[in-house]
Amino acid sequence: MRNRFAIYLIIFFITIPMFGCAGSPLMTGWEAKENRANMLKLKIGMNKEKVLSIMGTPYKTESYSIKDKYTEFWLYMTKGVDNENPTPQDSNFTPFAFENDVLSGWGRNYYDNALRIEQDIKIEIK
Repeated sequence: MRNRFAIYLIIFFITIPMFGCAGSPLMTGWEAKENRANMLKLKIGMNKEKVLSIMGTPYKTESYSIKDKYTEFWLYMTKGVDNENPTPQDSNFTPFAFENDVLSGWGRNYYDNALRIEQDIKIEIK
């Protein structure tokens, strides 16, 4: 009887980190799967409230002034973390862009293009 209790206790303490932590690979995998499914319901032109009702609260947000336009990005986890790298990286998130509180696009390429800073490079020959 004591051995059985000890085994259950060990199993309990091994599974707690897997199921109980919000940042665990299992939990982030479920969150990412749900967010990917919800993304299929989105359309360009939706207002923030509609996106919020479909996607829920974003994991994090960012705001920028791009070419005299205010752009807000909501980032949702769409790829779970793994055991080798349990800290979420940029690649774990899909950004959603809002201009004037309206969804204007989403995805890493959209985000990167919106934030790309164009610079003129001048080379002087002496």
